[in-house]
Amino acid sequence: MTSSIRKRPARQRRSRDPKGPRQRPDLVRTKYTPVHSGPRILDAVQDQHGANWFRYGTDKRSIWFAVADLVTAQARVFGRLAAINARVLTPRSQTAFKQEIEDHATFRDALVATRPGWLENHFVFGDGSVISPKGDGREIIFAFEPDRRFKPRGTLADWQKRVDPFVRQQALAHFALAFALVGPLLRFIARGQLNPQAELVGDQETGKSAIGVLASSVWAGDPDSDVGGGESLDATFNSFDEVKSFRSDSVVFFDEANLVGSSAGQRSDFLQDLIFKNSSNRGKRRMGDPTALETASLAILSTTNIPLKDLVNGENARIRAMHSRLITIMLAPDRPYGVLDTVPPGYASARDAIEAMQAAADECWGTPARKFVAKLVQRANRDEDRLQRRIARDIARARQALADVPGSARVKKTLALVAAASGLASAWGVFREAWGSPTAMIDAILPLTGAGGLAASISPIGRVRSYVEQHRDGLIELPDPIKPVQIKVFESCAGFLRHHKGRTELLIPGDRLRAEFHDHETIIHALNQDGKIRTENGKQKKLTIKTPRGMCIGKRVYCIFID
Repeated sequence: MTSSIRKRPARQRRSRDPKGPRQRPDLVRTKYTPVHSGPRILDAVQDQHGANWFRYGTDKRSIWFAVADLVTAQARVFGRLAAINARVLTPRSQTAFKQEIEDHATFRDALVATRPGWLENHFVFGDGSVISPKGDGREIIFAFEPDRRFKPRGTLADWQKRVDPFVRQQALAHFALAFALVGPLLRFIARGQLNPQAELVGDQETGKSAIGVLASSVWAGDPDSDVGGGESLDATFNSFDEVKSFRSDSVVFFDEANLVGSSAGQRSDFLQDLIFKNSSNRGKRRMGDPTALETASLAILSTTNIPLKDLVNGENARIRAMHSRLITIMLAPDRPYGVLDTVPPGYASARDAIEAMQAAADECWGTPARKFVAKLVQRANRDEDRLQRRIARDIARARQALADVPGSARVKKTLALVAAASGLASAWGVFREAWGSPTAMIDAILPLTGAGGLAASISPIGRVRSYVEQHRDGLIELPDPIKPVQIKVFESCAGFLRHHKGRTELLIPGDRLRAEFHDHETIIHALNQDGKIRTENGKQKKLTIKTPRGMCIGKRVYCIFID
């Protein structure tokens, strides 16, 4: 029988030469020596300004650098390459590396982010994430090292729930959170706005640092650091350019600014230069820098035991210029609860509440800024002119309310900007409505700044006594026995003074109290805790009382002990 199996022609038979496989160098390279296993050019792009960028390294570790950096910052580029084990150390290897870069001629277009903040209509965060306008799918290259502190923890609802007890009707906490949202708004306002700066001044253990950590939690956090998502002032002066750049369009918190410098003279020069440096959105130009520097608009919050102006020596004109660039918020020694207006329900003391406030900020962070920025990106993409008009209108209204308040126009403009940020945050669900209105918050902060000649102390009873002094001519002394008061007089009167059982009482109608004190709930709650008001007991305790017999039937008043 003839086999059906056909033998291959001799020329098609597999070679039995033992050296056969090694005669196929292409197969050997594919199997045993992968191509491009070492550091190499991985990518090359042309950025939004026409500059060329390279991604160099391996598939596991690589860096981005600009071609211009090989001229102006060559050592830095080689140092960064060495950090990813792409060693370019000898003159020979450096020359070969430069030649490889020079010979590359293919680039694609991309947006390159050299630091966080606004990138055209996109917003880049410190952890390397981005919020982009709808429909804008352009690729974004991150040419900076991400910072893990900016990676959000928890949800916005978690953050709101945890911080709520310490922000609800608490002016300083509300101000700090609103101040933290000013940074991304600076892009949309008219030219001439300096970087807003505010310092919180008070004795030790009053909760200043906790307020700073709370403000930082809007953007970043770090439970392993005393300053949370803030920064240390233990650094060289020129390093603050890098801090400003990385915090662009957001906020930075510096704790204990009064401790910088090794001597009084050095501290004075350092702080003076730092205040003027931070107020500008420009970095310091050095030999070899390009003519166009990136702007760095941001808000700066610091805490100190002594006002920075008192630590600076210089001419009066220069000190006045510092005043116009810095909001100083003073906590008077007699302020009973430190940074808090009242002790929140459920806490035994102000110290317990302040520690819990910082713990809350250390548990959740980063989500408020993302919700706020996402709304800005969305509104700007839809109609940027309309967004600018809305922000300008809100600022103008707040400035109008401050028109009669003495003080720097720049400071009042910053306060108005903080009020606008608070209003937008409330409208967009970043802040809870129960935290209070922007107007109430600014009204409560103003006395702390010394504006209008008011004292630095804004203890609740101190504010009521100040009200009595300011409206002395409009108060009616109630005789004994009390005579009837007409309803029209009752409704228009600033209040009534009564001497009763050895104490002086201010009887003030509820409508008048609410009109004069926008944070009236906070004030009455604090006065009640301190035993400074007469209440009405019953099935439910009431904070108002019926008017004294014979005065005005059917009306109620707040009865506050002012002696």
